[in-house]
Formats: sequence, C-alpha cells, structure tokens
Amino acid sequence: MHMPPPSAEETARAIELGHEPSTVSIKGLAWFFVYFFTFGAMVHVLIWIMYTQMVKYEEAQNVPRSALTTSVRPPPEPRLQPTKDAHERTEPEDLAVMRGRENLEFVRRGWIDRETGQFRIPENVVSEVAKLGTTAK
Repeated sequence: MHMPPPSAEETARAIELGHEPSTVSIKGLAWFFVYFFTFGAMVHVLIWIMYTQMVKYEEAQNVPRSALTTSVRPPPEPRLQPTKDAHERTEPEDLAVMRGRENLEFVRRGWIDRETGQFRIPENVVSEVAKLGTTAK
C-alpha cells in the first residue's frame, strides 16, 4: 500500500522537531506481517505433512526379507563381537588365554625362565634372525 507524501506543514513541523516525516504505512506493514506469518505457517504444515508421509513410506519399506530373520539365534561364525550369550569367553578373557598359551610356548622353548619369569631370547635365534635380515636387503 502506498502512503501519500506528507504535506508541507507536516514536513516543516517534523524538521523543527529534528527528524524526517514518516512515509511508512502502518496498515501496509501489518498486512505484510499477516501474509508473512500465514505463508510461514503454511510452509511448516506442508513440511510436516511431507515428513510424516516420508516416515510412513520408510517404515513400510522396512519389512523382513525372509522369515528366517525373525529368529533369535546368534549370527553364523565368525562372530566378530563376542558376547556371553554366543561365546564361552569375552574378548578380554580370550586375549588372556591366548597370552597364557604364548607364555607356555616361550617357557617350553626356554625363552622364559621358570623361576624368575625373565624373558630372554637365546643368542642363536638372535643371530639367525640377524642373518635373515641382512640377506633380505
């Protein structure tokens, strides 16, 4: 909405008071906010409807592909993340058992002293590994 320019008297009075006369239409500004908020509300309702329809569509697509998937059996081997339900030991327990077996093998080979628990690689093994390292270059 267009507001007519202020009269000469209004302009002179506004200049005496130290400001310019206002040319803003309050009625036009009110209609702008009415249209703006109405449009915003309509857009939000439209987005909400679209979102709910998309959720319904995605949920309809999320159906089991086989009747076998509804069973509660553990997955087939190898199970990469052990649990107490499907394994007899968890990963930390399994790691402790593996390190115990390794230590027994080192004791059997004589690399770990039984009394002190000191780990020592025999000189002949060190020299053989050193020879292999120099010939590989």
